[in-house]
Amino acid sequence: MPKRTSRFSKRKTSLKSSVDPLAYSQPGVYVEEVSSLPRTIEGVPTSTTAFVGKATSGPFNEPTTLRSFGEFEIEFGGLSLDSFLGYSVMQFFENGGTRAIVVRIGTNSKNATVYFPRIHQSDPLRANQISTFAPSGAMAGIYARIDEARGVWKAPTGLQANLTGVSGFDIAISSTENRRLS
Repeated sequence: MPKRTSRFSKRKTSLKSSVDPLAYSQPGVYVEEVSSLPRTIEGVPTSTTAFVGKATSGPFNEPTTLRSFGEFEIEFGGLSLDSFLGYSVMQFFENGGTRAIVVRIGTNSKNATVYFPRIHQSDPLRANQISTFAPSGAMAGIYARIDEARGVWKAPTGLQANLTGVSGFDIAISSTENRRLS
């Protein structure tokens, strides 16, 4: 005849308990109080932006964390007329970015974020002549600055979302056109 056991006689629990496990050896109903405090969510910075592109020097295919454009100049050789990577990183830090991860590759990626319209900014490699650039680095800097100041739940709009170092745009967009693009 098979041995019969009560379903309550060998209770297993995955929770840490201050109750003596031997107290569960008898059939019955047991009440165990478990803390119901919510687990805290650890904060992480949302202002880190990754940049991938060509640079004049630095390690290939290795993510490098930078905290200033000066560090970019040391690690990757600074601005280059052959690549927009340096300009994007410079615009990122000019517009409030505080932490960037840069990966140097041999060729430019075909996958990227595109912002419109292009921006006008002085070009240090061309005697500060005004040149036209993709605004991706400047936009990433604005996102980082607004996230740090107001939190990720607030859109990067309003007076705080101003562009630093930008003298103008490639084309003017009317309010009506802006609403259609939004």
